[in-house]
Amino acid sequence: MNQFITSFVLVAVIFLAAFLAKDTPRTSAPARAFAVEGVSAATAQGRILLGQKININTATAEELEQLPGIGPALAKKIVEYREVHGPFASIEDIVNIDGIGEKMLKRIAPDATISQPASNYH
Repeated sequence: MNQFITSFVLVAVIFLAAFLAKDTPRTSAPARAFAVEGVSAATAQGRILLGQKININTATAEELEQLPGIGPALAKKIVEYREVHGPFASIEDIVNIDGIGEKMLKRIAPDATISQPASNYH
């Protein structure tokens, strides 16, 4: 009888765990970003979480907003600057945009790049 109760409790716990787990996402936050946007269009925040930098020469305004201190207005200014002046030659050139100074540059530089990641395919 005691073995029956133990088996019954074990089965009940397994079913309860399965029931509770069905509503729990099975992927990490960065993986969910890829799942929602697709691997080739992962969100900027997902890339930062994965240690990848945001290319300020190619990022959309929405992606630029993921950089520290960059809101919709500054992101729009960055995109407009690129459209008029072309790509940034260096990350430091972003200080040419009104509203971005040396302090802001120091905040965004660790998460920003102007180059494309190296490809494994030749």
